Amino acid sequence: MVPIFLSFLVILATAIIMSVLVSKMFKGHASGNSTSGSEGPTDTTILQPTGDEGAIGSWQLLLQNAGIASMHTGVTHLGNVIMLDRTNIGASQINLPNGMCRDSTTELTLKHDCTAHSVVFTPGPNTVRPLFIQTDTWCSSGQFLSDGSLVQTGGDFEGLYKVRHFRPCASSGTCDWEESTTEFLRDGRW
Repeated sequence: MVPIFLSFLVILATAIIMSVLVSKMFKGHASGNSTSGSEGPTDTTILQPTGDEGAIGSWQLLLQNAGIASMHTGVTHLGNVIMLDRTNIGASQINLPNGMCRDSTTELTLKHDCTAHSVVFTPGPNTVRPLFIQTDTWCSSGQFLSDGSLVQTGGDFEGLYKVRHFRPCASSGTCDWEESTTEFLRDGRW
């Protein structure tokens, strides 16, 4: 019971820190409501604090729907925001570009999935760009390295031993996830 409680405290502390960082980053950006994907119920909404620094409880909706239900969120050194969803719960609400699809004979839900399970959000224009992630990231972990890249490890089922890298780029760039085919975790991370 103690490890579960400690895990909950770590997750709670991370969420509080991320909300403070994101709220400071969004301060002063223009609002908008553009999205790259189908309209539908809100899975992940992007909010911005408004008013004076000392104002209490004032937020503005920046994006109605990011296309995925973000499980992991990280703010890059370039100011854009990386979001990750799990892959084994079905299609998301944002398609991968150029007819790209994720094919996996071992996938639990969709063996052929043409929707994104990761996006990059760019404040200012308030847009999202779909990213390609091959294996499930449920219960994975991630950390930014000193060069600004994000290493993301583990997950559920076929993602258990995976090592993934994301090297952030400007909002006009085409950076995407790279899943290693030579690096694997010695012990699975779930």
